[in-house]
Amino acid sequence: MLDYLAGFISGLVLGTAAVSLVFRKKKPLQEPPPPTPIPQIEESAKEQMDTRMLEEFFLTVRNVADIVEKVLEETRVEIRKSTEKWIEAVEQMVGSSREGIAQLKTTIAAIVSREEEKTEDLLERSRDSASQIVDTSRAAVRRFTECSEQFLGIIQELQESRFRDFKLQIEGVLRQSNILALNAGIEAARLGAAGRGLGVIAGEIQKLNKMVDESLDAIGDLVDSLESQLLEFSKTLEVVAQDSVKAIEYGERVLEASLAELDRKVDSIASALSGVGGRLDEVAGNLGAVVEVFQYQDIVSQKLGNMQGVVRELSEVLDKAVTSLSRSEFANVREELLSRIQKLYTTQSERRHHEDATGQKCVDEKRVGQVISELGENVELF
Repeated sequence: MLDYLAGFISGLVLGTAAVSLVFRKKKPLQEPPPPTPIPQIEESAKEQMDTRMLEEFFLTVRNVADIVEKVLEETRVEIRKSTEKWIEAVEQMVGSSREGIAQLKTTIAAIVSREEEKTEDLLERSRDSASQIVDTSRAAVRRFTECSEQFLGIIQELQESRFRDFKLQIEGVLRQSNILALNAGIEAARLGAAGRGLGVIAGEIQKLNKMVDESLDAIGDLVDSLESQLLEFSKTLEVVAQDSVKAIEYGERVLEASLAELDRKVDSIASALSGVGGRLDEVAGNLGAVVEVFQYQDIVSQKLGNMQGVVRELSEVLDKAVTSLSRSEFANVREELLSRIQKLYTTQSERRHHEDATGQKCVDEKRVGQVISELGENVELF
């Protein structure tokens, strides 16, 4: 889903480069022989106004990049913190169960090898071990539930406001761009033939505004899709949490039944507790699977970090573009940006969306997933 943001940002960069190229190609048309000579001071003022209008537009686009970077960074940090707490709670629950299982198996081995007169003492130790397993499992489940509720709260907060606010901020920037284009058109009409360059710029800005508006609609669809998937994920989380609680309760019931059998038949205690150990191994295996299910959160956090890096590169290149409007380097801004951001990708999907959006080949398919010098720290995750 977040790959659409990369396409949106690349579209903005292409648009700004197009404005610059049009401005450079159309500039000679601004100087046809006028009926009367235009004073040098008026020509200089017109060129300064052209440059100022283009600089204002670049600053507007950079504001969009700043908004995206802030939202992505805040979201990435919140998801990372919640995921770390969540996985820590599950791992602690698995560790507690495994420790109890190991202790219980040790007790079983002692029961088989000890003399008959020590059986009562060993039974008491078995009861203590079972009680410890129950207590530690319940504590781990409580902590797991608390972390799950905290994570669901963050998801609900993101659904309610965060991305909606981001869309509204971009709409505000779009309105400012429309005002800028309108002012350029008015100024071009006032200057007549001398303001033809401003008219060209105004037209290009309006085209870019249309592109931004279309991208904004795409972002709205992306937000709706993200909200839907977050809701589905929260439902899955609730099911997994309930299954974990049921697994612990099932283990408790098995332990209680086994201990009752120990009280009735001392001779069969070893086989009964062996069955309990097997059941608890199954519980521990299920809890370990819970950890693996939610490991994909690391992938989400890494993609958010990649998008933040793309926005940061965009902001830096735009800063450089603002200072090079009157020089020939501005035509190279797009290629420089594309070369820098493709080094940030870590998955095949990110490279595929880059190629679809720009038409530029990222990497030889035979080398995908390897660390190679021309791509920097470019590692395929899966």
